[in-house]
Amino acid sequence: MNRLEVIRKSISYVGLDPAMFKPYPFNVSSSALSELMDCMSYIVFPEFSEPPMNPVTVPEQRLGGNALLQWTLTRMADIINSQIYSALMLQGHKKCSKDEAVIPHSLNAESGSNDDGFIPQNETHALGELRSFHLEAKKKAEEITEAFLMRKLRNIRWLLRTDAESILNNDIASNSLSEVVLCYPGLRCMKHQRTAHALHELGAPSNFTRLLTEMAHSTTGIDIHPATSIGHHFFIDHGTGIVIGSTAIIGNHVSIYHGVTLGTRSFPVVAKTGEKVRNLARHPIIEDRVTIYANAMVLGRIRIGKDSVIGSYCLVLKDLPPKSMVRRTPNAKLPTPYIAI
Repeated sequence: MNRLEVIRKSISYVGLDPAMFKPYPFNVSSSALSELMDCMSYIVFPEFSEPPMNPVTVPEQRLGGNALLQWTLTRMADIINSQIYSALMLQGHKKCSKDEAVIPHSLNAESGSNDDGFIPQNETHALGELRSFHLEAKKKAEEITEAFLMRKLRNIRWLLRTDAESILNNDIASNSLSEVVLCYPGLRCMKHQRTAHALHELGAPSNFTRLLTEMAHSTTGIDIHPATSIGHHFFIDHGTGIVIGSTAIIGNHVSIYHGVTLGTRSFPVVAKTGEKVRNLARHPIIEDRVTIYANAMVLGRIRIGKDSVIGSYCLVLKDLPPKSMVRRTPNAKLPTPYIAI
């Protein structure tokens, strides 16, 4: 049996439907988002970065000023607009179908017809709604892109520069701002998270914002949800193993070390159905100037007061007043490595 025969038989054996594997018209591209982050690096730290490409084909007179900067912002806007549009289309039109694959399949041909050029009558209404959603998605993507550039980008730039400043001031092993910008995983993670958070606030779909933060997670080992609200001068030291949930709120000048979890304590369920209740505030609130050392866990919707310090391997399950100090005693004999507070 030759290779082609093996391939054809495997399609039948695996149970794959060739009709489901037509060219997919929508995709959220990790390579495009990686280029977006390169653009962001140049906008935030131009002294240590460069844009992903040089606009050698664009005359500076045509752009009317700094060609490199304007080209980078244009490229950033193009990526955000196109990727959010694709993400919205992949997410699907809730009124039309619960199946996300329906939209790409129905819009596979611009004519909206099937392979025989015939539109089944029972699909005509759905196709009209899908085309309407297509226009809505384009409009929303454009609105989010404009709002990001005009309302969010300036603040993201300032926040990331405060993060870099905090790392330089707090980590005695750091020697220069260029070292922080180029080498520190905490700053790399926050570049993704702060961008994703701003887009989340503007209504970008979760399949777009989560991909941004998961790209950072895969390279740094730091898992912070795009919905997490984080203040300025945020210091992550080392960072590997940090997990911060979606409804956590973090104040200004907060320091967090590797292995820290800001998580939930439980998942309430609906009594009748057993389904987990969504959209509850279930993660901690960390006030200003709190330090949380390695491998500590802070769980539930509790509040850690200003200027508090939580030592390594502590498990905190209740509110702490301002200026609290929680730590393990050196010779404590505990059945687990955590001391619960």
